[in-house]
Amino acid sequence: MGYPSLEDEIEILKRKSQENPLDIIRSVCKPQDIIELQKQVDQVYVDDKIYDYIVRIIHKTRDHESIQQGAFPRTSISLLKMVKAIAYMDHRNYVIPDDIKKVIYDVLSHRLILTYDAKVKGVVIQDVIKSILKEVKEPKIKI
Repeated sequence: MGYPSLEDEIEILKRKSQENPLDIIRSVCKPQDIIELQKQVDQVYVDDKIYDYIVRIIHKTRDHESIQQGAFPRTSISLLKMVKAIAYMDHRNYVIPDDIKKVIYDVLSHRLILTYDAKVKGVVIQDVIKSILKEVKEPKIKI
């Protein structure tokens, strides 16, 4: 996106000094609506094979040669919540392995710390995650 031009930045300052953009925001739903959606997402079915797949991926981050600090159990919980939400948004009441693949990079990327040697070699965290996904056998889920 880049930086604004000098003139655009001046306009931003002028607008900000005259009104707060947050004052004109209108709500699109009530807090109760969000709570209800969360309850619906919580009802999305997760097969035991999916639980196993998630935990195996997380465990693999703890003994990977390029990772100094792997993911903690809180990451497993976050990943589970994300995949249930993905399934729900895809109009399904069950999780599939592809749901994990959709969010795994976003969930893990900022939670893993590469080793010094990996950083020096230019290892990219996304490549490490990709290699973990190749190592951990994807479950076959009957739908």
